[in-house]
Amino acid sequence: MNGERAFIRVAVTEDDKAKILGIRYQIGEDGIADRQLTQLNPGDEVAVCLYQALLGAEDPGLKLTEQEPFVISGEPELKKAPLEDGFYAWMYDMTDYQGNYADSALVLYEVRDGKAKQIDN
Repeated sequence: MNGERAFIRVAVTEDDKAKILGIRYQIGEDGIADRQLTQLNPGDEVAVCLYQALLGAEDPGLKLTEQEPFVISGEPELKKAPLEDGFYAWMYDMTDYQGNYADSALVLYEVRDGKAKQIDN
């Protein structure tokens, strides 16, 4: 956000609606994350970063790729959008306030004609 690495905190309700809680900047040199949530404001520039890997490659390695930045105008909101046909991987990357780190299991799936099917791994 605005040229600094930050994490968007989002809550999803039982009726599948998402709300942006705020922005938390990365863990500092002292190993402790900033507990203060910053709000998105009109004029903020956001560039979403995604991890990319070549499945099936000898050494796929994860590469952080930055998407085209956009500027917040008005009240930000999250909307669902269909995924393009292709292969996808999903996992959670979790870090607590003290810098403890954990990953969820990796789930692989294919999207074809708007339908997702999990791939056994």
